[in-house]
Amino acid sequence: MTLIHKPTSRRRKIILRTLVGLVTLGLLGGTGFVLFMKIKFADFQPPMSAANVIVTPTTTITFIDRIEAIGTAAANQSASLTATITETVSAINAQEGEFVDKGASIIDLTSAEEKATLTEAARSFERYNNLAKSNLSSVEKRDEEETALAVARAQLDKRKITAPFAGIIGIRNVDVGDLVQPGTMITTIDEVDPIKLDFTLPEIYLSVLKKDMEIAATTAAYPDQTFSGKIYVVDTRVDPETRAVKVRAILPNPDHTIKPGLLMNVSIIRDQRQALAIPEEAIMSAGDTKTVFVVDKDKKVIKKTITTGLREPGLVEVTSGLVEGENVIVEGQMKTGEGASVNITQTLAMEDTKKDALRFSNIRKTESVEDLDKMTAPAAGSDASTTPAGTDPTAVTSTPEPAPKEAAPATNTTQSAPAEGVTP
Repeated sequence: MTLIHKPTSRRRKIILRTLVGLVTLGLLGGTGFVLFMKIKFADFQPPMSAANVIVTPTTTITFIDRIEAIGTAAANQSASLTATITETVSAINAQEGEFVDKGASIIDLTSAEEKATLTEAARSFERYNNLAKSNLSSVEKRDEEETALAVARAQLDKRKITAPFAGIIGIRNVDVGDLVQPGTMITTIDEVDPIKLDFTLPEIYLSVLKKDMEIAATTAAYPDQTFSGKIYVVDTRVDPETRAVKVRAILPNPDHTIKPGLLMNVSIIRDQRQALAIPEEAIMSAGDTKTVFVVDKDKKVIKKTITTGLREPGLVEVTSGLVEGENVIVEGQMKTGEGASVNITQTLAMEDTKKDALRFSNIRKTESVEDLDKMTAPAAGSDASTTPAGTDPTAVTSTPEPAPKEAAPATNTTQSAPAEGVTP
């Protein structure tokens, strides 16, 4: 019979403690190793792949310091042509929208009787003039006949509506056969080359407003055109209620593009200078501090602090912090940082950046106008209770103008004075 000796309780405890100790030492050693590795490689960063960015070289452009205003175009000379006698229209010699010279006949009124009177007066004056030369008639009688001739000629002239100055004929209010009376509006005439542009500015600009300062004007009617001119006069008085001063500019208008009454945006060129410019999207702002990312020749990113000045659409003047020709990042700033390597995928010219900014601005303006139209449009059916049946709810109801009062032929012009120094 074989005898098996079982370990004692003491031996089991020793073995268990040994195993626990070994496990504890293993755990402590592993934790210590991990901690050691973390401390040793705490500043280690794995290499980052080069980010793709778009850059624009800094360029010197002309920055213009402007004063903005809104003005209204006005004819250099403007007149309303009316009749001074009662007579019918016999002929129309100039069409609406036509350019006519000073003294050109526009409307003829019936004048058969006056022509006959003038012919008889001319014959009578000729007869008495010859008799006076032969001492067969008194000089007084000749002078009377001469006066009668002048009166007859004046009566005939009243039946001709003529242009008081060279200009463009407006819409005519009479036709052949119409009876006109004194005061009847026949048509208008405007001299529009050059053309006036009137606008107001706050009194704080009085010290900088000077005669012959250059201005640039734009209008929604011709969004792609800019009209240049000069300040002609600054009013001698400031409006005590608005604290604004009226300014008048003169603009060349050889093509008659600008019409009297046209609303225009005015930009007065206060100062202009050459300065360094960058796209506005290149600027990163943190409080009052403005910075940009510059890519050097080694394709490394350098962070620079800049000072800015004037703004143009899409561009910002840089007064310090950059030099001409440096490549600033305009797209991809969030994917890189100072000291990082980058990959330049596109280089945009400054003009392309400006055009994109203007295009985006026009799109936003269009969207804003559309949103405003939607907000102001009446809800469907909201006016159903007040809109008569069969009536277009969108139609604009206007009070018809009374027919022009028929006036008698003769030329009476209510005329605005031309700007001094401007040749009509």
